[in-house]
Formats: sequence, structure tokens, C-alpha cells
Amino acid sequence: PDSVTELGAQAFEYCRALPSVTFGSGLTEFGESAFNGCTALKEVIIPDNIVTIGNGAFSGCSALEKVSVGSGVVNIGTDAFRRCIKLPSVTLGSRTEAIGDYAFAECTALTSVHLPDSVKNIGVQAFYGCTALKDVTLGQNIEQISKEAFHQTGIWQETGATYVGKWFLG
Repeated sequence: PDSVTELGAQAFEYCRALPSVTFGSGLTEFGESAFNGCTALKEVIIPDNIVTIGNGAFSGCSALEKVSVGSGVVNIGTDAFRRCIKLPSVTLGSRTEAIGDYAFAECTALTSVHLPDSVKNIGVQAFYGCTALKDVTLGQNIEQISKEAFHQTGIWQETGATYVGKWFLG
């Protein structure tokens, strides 16, 4: 219902038969691990009224194939979408500034990431282990790419140097 303003920590954690969710207009935040381990969840459309996606909010949602982040989201928490192994791409909102540590780590089907100009910080190992990731576009206002943000992705190399635009990644 629209009267719900926050989903608390682990509100729907391990609801393995939950195929879809619809969010009310009053909701502004997903608590830590709110949908962690919801292995039947296939699509998440995060509305514009959400400001924060909590740590581990959708971690381990192994059937998740589509994520659209609304324009109100400023912060994507640590482990927010970690191990969403069927997720091929993600669309971030125009106000997203920070992508937390391990936010999309081990999303092995993820092939492309296009970050809007609003993104300033990419956390530690944010895209670690996204082995199919070969297409990365960084926004104009990026300030920090943390340690091993793109480690063991399709653009990572064991030896030599890897650049994305003007950024040295390793």
C-alpha cells in the first residue's frame, strides 16, 4: 500500500516463491536484505520515489532478469544485487551517485553497464566476477573507482593494463 514508507531489514528475505513485487508511492527505502534470496523474483522496477537501495536488498535473487532503477535513487548499497546471476543489464536512474561495494558482484550474465553522468563513486569490487561484462561506459562526473571495481570481468586482464576511457583499471 501507499502508506508504507520503508521496507525493513529482511522484510521478504528468502521468500523463494515470490515471483514479482509492486511498490507503493509512499515507499522511499529498501532495508538491508529486504528481498535477499528471493529466488523466483524475475523483474524489479524501482520507482522514482525510492532514494536508497539498502545493503543486500536484492542479493541472491538468482532468477532476476530485469532491473530498472528509478530516477530518485541516489545510493545503491553494498551487495545490493550481488549474485543476481541471470541479470544481463541494468538501467540506473539519472540521480544515482554511488554504487556500493560488491553491489553487482558475481552477476555472471551481466554484459553491459552504462553509468549516467550522476555517478561519482564506484565501490570496491562493485562489478567483481561479472565474467560476461565487456561493455562499460562511465559517466562524465566519475570521481572514484575503488579497488578491483572491475576485477575478473570481461574487460579485466591478468597481465598488462586495462583502460576504460581515461581511467586505468589495472
